[in-house]
Amino acid sequence: MSAQRSALYPHGTTTYEEGRFTMASQGHKREHNSTASNESKKGFAIILLCFFSIMIDGYDTFIFGAIVPNILTFNNPPDWPLLTPPQVGGLNSWALFGMMIGSIGVGALTDIIGRRKVILGSVAWFSVLTLWTAHAATPAIFALTRFLAGIGLGGVMPTAIATVIDFAPPRRRLLYNALMFAGHPFGGVLSAIFSGIWLEKMGFRFMLEIGAFAGFAIFVILLIFLPESVSYLVAHGKQKEAEKVARRFGVNLERVQQEELASSQEAEAARQRGGSHNNLITFLLDTQWRIALVLFVVAAFASMMLLYGLSTWLPNIMKQQEYNLGGSNTFLFTFSAGAVTGGIVNSLVGQKIGPKKPLVLSFLLGAFAMVVLPNLPHGAGASALWNVIVFIFVFCAGYGANGTQIALNGYTGTYFPSRYRGSATGIANTGLGRLGAIFAPIMVGVLLESSLGIQWVFYAFTVPAVLGAVAILLVPAKNVHGMPETDTIPQSVQDLARS
Repeated sequence: MSAQRSALYPHGTTTYEEGRFTMASQGHKREHNSTASNESKKGFAIILLCFFSIMIDGYDTFIFGAIVPNILTFNNPPDWPLLTPPQVGGLNSWALFGMMIGSIGVGALTDIIGRRKVILGSVAWFSVLTLWTAHAATPAIFALTRFLAGIGLGGVMPTAIATVIDFAPPRRRLLYNALMFAGHPFGGVLSAIFSGIWLEKMGFRFMLEIGAFAGFAIFVILLIFLPESVSYLVAHGKQKEAEKVARRFGVNLERVQQEELASSQEAEAARQRGGSHNNLITFLLDTQWRIALVLFVVAAFASMMLLYGLSTWLPNIMKQQEYNLGGSNTFLFTFSAGAVTGGIVNSLVGQKIGPKKPLVLSFLLGAFAMVVLPNLPHGAGASALWNVIVFIFVFCAGYGANGTQIALNGYTGTYFPSRYRGSATGIANTGLGRLGAIFAPIMVGVLLESSLGIQWVFYAFTVPAVLGAVAILLVPAKNVHGMPETDTIPQSVQDLARS
């Protein structure tokens, strides 16, 4: 393996650990900084394009939370009777189940047929089905079309993550991912603004139509401006096209070729250890990578529980409890602001010290906010100072939920080799991790229907927050060859991952 690394990096060895890159040779470091500067300037175009695609995901996620009160009071018998909170939570869970399937299936396609085709197809599919959802006559049709739209939307996130990381300089991949993912909470902010203006007048169907037509507009923008990933083109032998895209966007083609060669060599090693010719399966289930993949799934499950549980029901809970911060949409805005801040801060700190510590602290901050928030004075009798404190802890909840999810996506995307980046992210973060998103709204709906106090909705979310922190702590570090050091984690966790 050392001979291979010497051939790949004649100017010195490159070390990856916890999302950080260090160059052993000073001469190579100067060369690297020069090319990275050029990559940084032109890479922002890719960030912006993927920002738009993630924005529709964020809008769809948060708009459902905004329209929940409207759906709960909508009554058009016999086609659409009054629905209970668990039934409304179930409607959203169908969309999340579709997103899980789309993330795993479509996410794997992004490494096979290319990033551009997948993201274009996903956005178009989502837009058409969301428009259909807006005109669904019955809850059953609504659930079906939400499920189908979710399949398309599920392919957007892992593809956008892989695309941005492919074009980003190694030292700035976490930051670029965070900037791109700011589109998700930004979509939430737009949902709060638009629902505040039109929801009461136009109803929940109009709010869904906005998401559909926004998707159509973004599809046209992506069709015109989004290039294919240089990493994908190199991996599939399309050298001339790779050179053209690399020149246009200032990508260091030599770096991409070196990463792809290293990725293909590790894939071959995993195939030989697994005794199979299916490189994708044998690589992701190879013992050295499987443990990390399982831990990323657990962390994503926890993060998705926090994000989707709170974003779906937070407005309705705050409305019921008479929190006095200008209406429930203000809470969505605050939650989204915390998410943007959390994603960027975690990524900036992660570039310096590695993403593990800031991620763990973010999960714990979310848990702390869930314990404190329901016990703060609120309502008509609360002073202005207490209202500000509540505002701060809603911000912390967004930081610990969506902010954690943003940084976690970047960590997963940079952890796995480029050849399987989209597949690993699709399986872990936006695929199986979606089970947390499916479970959370149903859990909240059941708790709201129970005789337990409203505070237990918040307390319930401390469990996934702590679970996520533990999972990230156990993710194995990577050695100088970019391989997970599985002997650094407890044997019991290794045995569980192997089973």
